[in-house]
Formats: sequence, structure tokens, C-alpha cells
Amino acid sequence: MMRAVLLAFGAHLVSVGSSPTQVVPGPWPEKVIGLYLLIADDDWAYKSETEWVPQLPDYMASANVLFMAFVHPAKMPALPPAMQYIGQHRPVGTQKVIASIGGQAYSDSASWPWLESPEAAEAMAEQIVKWKTNYGIDGVDLDSEAKQLGPNMYAFAKKLKELDPSFIVTQPVFGNPQIQEENYMVNMCWADGATSVVDAIGIMVYQGTESLKYVDNYVHGSSHDQGFPIHVDVPSKQVMLGAGGQSGAGTITALAKAAKDQDLSGIMVWYSSVIDSATGKAGNQYGDGDSSTQSAETKAAWEQACEIMLGGPCNPPVPVPAPTSVQSQADIVGYWALTWQETAAPTNANLGIAFSGWANPSNAKEESEPLHDGLVGGKWIDAGGGNANGRWSSEWLGQWETTIKNGELGTWDGIVFDIEECSSSGLAGNFASAFRAAKEAGLSVLVTVSHSAPYGCGDSDVLMKAFFNNDNVDILSPQLYTSGDETQPEFDASDQVGWDDWRGSKGRLVPSIGCHAVANGGYASAKEFFSQHNLEATGYIVWPSDGCSVLSSDLVMV
Repeated sequence: MMRAVLLAFGAHLVSVGSSPTQVVPGPWPEKVIGLYLLIADDDWAYKSETEWVPQLPDYMASANVLFMAFVHPAKMPALPPAMQYIGQHRPVGTQKVIASIGGQAYSDSASWPWLESPEAAEAMAEQIVKWKTNYGIDGVDLDSEAKQLGPNMYAFAKKLKELDPSFIVTQPVFGNPQIQEENYMVNMCWADGATSVVDAIGIMVYQGTESLKYVDNYVHGSSHDQGFPIHVDVPSKQVMLGAGGQSGAGTITALAKAAKDQDLSGIMVWYSSVIDSATGKAGNQYGDGDSSTQSAETKAAWEQACEIMLGGPCNPPVPVPAPTSVQSQADIVGYWALTWQETAAPTNANLGIAFSGWANPSNAKEESEPLHDGLVGGKWIDAGGGNANGRWSSEWLGQWETTIKNGELGTWDGIVFDIEECSSSGLAGNFASAFRAAKEAGLSVLVTVSHSAPYGCGDSDVLMKAFFNNDNVDILSPQLYTSGDETQPEFDASDQVGWDDWRGSKGRLVPSIGCHAVANGGYASAKEFFSQHNLEATGYIVWPSDGCSVLSSDLVMV
């Protein structure tokens, strides 16, 4: 059987590199082909804590939703490492990656401690919503199939939507409504006048086209006899049909046509195995019903299902726009003003940064404030740097957030987060929280990193992806130098993040370039280099170089 599985996959695996996929933001799709991928199950070989790199068969690139089964509810907010990997390396940037919480086994036997009270549920939601920034997770699938408390589950989903309205929430349901807690969620979400906190429900019937028989139980729930568990009418656009992974091409086609004709959300598929890249063998498999072991004809039918429902692919190509300035204002000419020695500013400077190199906000403020009034242009304070003094931790980020919220940076126009070294991985959410606090306090935010990514952070690819996608980051400034005394900009990229990964970033690209390099035409060289990667540099920030003066708009050697 295992040999058959491997032959079915053959060499047809989605290429998964070390660089994260550039995610294309967007809402829950109009029509869905959603595959449930078996990623973690504590009763099987690949468990919640198993470290492995999954490879996805190439047919999965035609699906626009990837449900990852299962997150152990008692271990939340921890997310299995392989799920983190898929969130950051999905085959197609337009795909939605959803973490499925629970499942039958965990519903029957596992503890769900965060559902013990509404307060606990809301507190957990505050942690889970960070999965988007930290790991690229677009939402959660609430697969509660036993006696988990419906009101508290609703409180959890409601809080997620309050924190991030774009965070996706889905809810599997039985064909015949039989789980009181599931029914509670449906009735609350689609009650008259309610705004649903669930984007779609999925009918868990996986034999042939049998799920079609149960659509009426939800779309016309209010029309059933008194005592029927569903009292509301769920819009057809928010109902997914269930399909077994063993479905043949004929069944897939019939379900797709029904989804189109009845204006349903689409099809969710139980289940699909993936490959462990280290062994070349399938990960968890539950026996029959695996879509990944079906024929090439059947796999192709999933792509054809999108054509039937949408008249085109579920993941249409995203045109890459011509490079344009992220902001309309003139090019930035900035400079780093060192707090321990005098730094002259170019006469055409419009942004000055007081650089102390401290991650400790008390030290940074103490050393930077004497420079404030003398800075030319916008006045920015630096946080962090490229040594032990500037090394980031959750503690320092928390202290900066408190400093910002207390109004202690009220005289500054912006804050620079110099991110080169980290004391631990997993800080993406902490940085995002600090960025958000800065914007709420009226500060602009600049993120600068060593070349294409931090050299001293274990999850630099995760961090950079989060920075690229963050609406609160106004400027991204790669440091195109090592010592600062180079005569030309350095364009070396890190092993984890290449320059192409910067494409689509929300922040304005303003590289930092050493003074000697700028004097030798380094800004023009940088603009030319980045244009080759479909990026546009809209200014530069000068890092001091020995023996280089920036006393005028024309840099001169002295």
C-alpha cells in the first residue's frame, strides 16, 4: 500500500523552497475547493510537536483553501510546527490556510480548557488571532463534534472577528443536526439581525453526492417542523458540500455543478495526505478516503471543478503591477545620527534618525533626546541595533510598547525598529503589537534589517513575511552594507529571504547605504538593482562612513 502511495505521488510534488510564499490578501473565496490535510494527530506518528517539513502534491495547487487537521485544543495557543510551515510556504499565494481545531477524537476525549468560560475563550482568541502575523494562518475551522460549550465557542469566534474582521472562521456540521453545541453556533450566527461570526459551514457527509441531501436542513432550517434543531436559514453562499477523498471524477463533477446551480459555497474534501520531505513517504493516513492516492484523472477533476463553479481556476494568476512609489511624496533623503559622536546632515535631508543602538527604551531615550532638536527634517528615534545592546526580546518589545502607550515618545515623528539580532524565535507577534501601538500613538514606523533579513534571528523568514504584510510598517530599509565603509552598496541576500520575497511589501522601500557608497553613485546603483526585482527604491538613508562628509547635497570625500 505504501509503495502504491509513493507511485501515485511520484515526482509530482509542489516545489517548496526555503523562502516564504508571498501571500495575496483577500476574503473568503466566492467558490471553494477546500482540502483537509492530515498534518498532526497525537494518536498517530506525526503529532502536535513533531518537527517535519511537509511537501504537498502538485494537484493541491488547484485548491483555494487548505484546512490543516488537527490542532489539539488543550495545547493551544501552540500550533504544530508543520502547520506553521505550510502557513508560510503554501503552494499558491492566493490560497487560504486554515487551522482546524478539534476533530472527532479531540472532541470526544481531549480537554478544551479555554471553553470553560467566556473570559477564557476571549483570552484564547487574543492569542490565536496572532497566528496570522506569526505564521500566515488565515483563520480557524471549529471542528467541535461533542459537548464543547456552544456559548463559549461563540464568544471565542466573536472575539476573533472583533480583533480582526478578516480572520476566517468556518464550522463543520453534521448532515442531520445532532450536536447541540454546533446547532447553537448556527442558530446564533444566522439569527435575525445578527452578523455572523462564521464565514461558512461545511456538511460532514462524505459518501458520493450524499451531502446534497442535507443542504435543506440549513438553507431552509426555519421552514422545518417545530422542534427541528436549526431555527434559521443559512445563506446558500455560506454552505460547503462535503466530499470524500475517494470521490471519483463523476462525483466531483456532479458536486461542482450542484454548487454552481444552487449557489453554494463549494466543496470541502475529507481527507488528503501529504509527504514528509525527509523520508519521501506519506505522513499521517487514516486509511481509505485519501485524495492524494487517487488517479491522475481524479486529481485533475478538482481543478475542473473550479472551472465549473467559477468559469476559471480557483487560484487565478495575480498580475504583478509595475513598480510604483508606495507613497506619493518626494524621495526620502535620511541620515543616521550617531548618539556618541557628531554626525553632519546633508543639506537636502528630510529625515534624521537618532541612533543609539539600544533595545532598552530607557537607554535609547536617554541617549537620543539630546539630539532631537538638532535633527534635520522628520525626527525619528531608533530602537535596537546590531549587537548585544540592540538584541530584541519579548521583554524589550513589551517595554517599548509601554513607553509608546504612556506618551513618552510624543515629541518624535517616528520610530525605527532596527532588527538584526533576536534572543529567541517567535517575536513576530510582539513586533506587530509594538508597531500597532506606535501607529495608534501617531508615530510613523520604519523597519530596518541587515541586508535582506536579520542575520541573528532564528526565524528571520517568518519575521520578514510579517513585516512585508504589515499595514503599520511605513518604510522598510534594508542595510546595504556590513561595516558602512564599503565603496558600493552590498546586495547580498540571506539564505532564508531573497530580494524577490520583498516584492509586494506594503512598506515603502528606502534602503540604508553607507556614505562612501552614496558618494560613488550608490543610490542610482540601488535603484537599478531593485528594479530588476520589480521593486522601486524611493529614497535612501545615509549611514556614516569614516572620512566621508555629508555636509551638502553632493556628498564629498574629505
